[in-house]
Amino acid sequence: MNLIKYFPTVTSELTFAESLILKYLGDNINQIDSLTITKVATDNNVSTTTVVRLCKRLGVQKFSRLKIALEQVKNDLAIEAQSSDFNINFKYNFQSTLKENLPDRIQKTTQLIKQKQQIFIFAIGLTTACGQYLNLALQQLGKNCSFISDHQIIWSLDQLSTTDGLAIFISNSGESQELVQLIQRIKNTETLTTLSIVNTPNSTLEKLSDVTLHGYSQPLLINTSDFTPHFSIFLILDLIIQQYIQISDNQKFM
Repeated sequence: MNLIKYFPTVTSELTFAESLILKYLGDNINQIDSLTITKVATDNNVSTTTVVRLCKRLGVQKFSRLKIALEQVKNDLAIEAQSSDFNINFKYNFQSTLKENLPDRIQKTTQLIKQKQQIFIFAIGLTTACGQYLNLALQQLGKNCSFISDHQIIWSLDQLSTTDGLAIFISNSGESQELVQLIQRIKNTETLTTLSIVNTPNSTLEKLSDVTLHGYSQPLLINTSDFTPHFSIFLILDLIIQQYIQISDNQKFM
């Protein structure tokens, strides 16, 4: 790795020995914490004085200060790599979600939502924002919606009073214990259809639902919390909302 670009104060070319040391530091930047000035000098067959001279050429007075600067470079490189990976994954997940949810599939699901008299939307945790978004959008479009995210209500709910209802379950993992157990309790209601919108193909929620839509997003778990990006779910919701508007507009002119 060429580290010279991270030290813009260097105005002249480094000597051969200095260049050798800097390349060594770049190649071993992930182990910069454990490097000592003696080890760097020994591994490069130079004196510690040469290492100190390089430090000064780079704008720092001591090797310990150079290590601090290189630690920051290492952190910056890690952030750049993570950002690059995320951008690549974002593009792949976006395209995969669109490919999975082709217009005819979105249209059939939207028609189902439009036909049902009562809509129940369930979401918990970080996915609550997705449920709120869909609930507000459908309400503004004239649908009779109920959004439920309270854990106690979901745990205690065992039936939905409806003559023609649709229960929508929104989940990143599709494995939320509360939502899975709820759909198991209510899915046999004769007047109720179930729809799951998840980010994980072949999840339990998807298998239990009458109708399913799923996006794609690489799982991100921190301890036991799910921080998987939600943009794929929001994309599906926007496709549904735009299709709903289009259907409504078309019916006005029929």
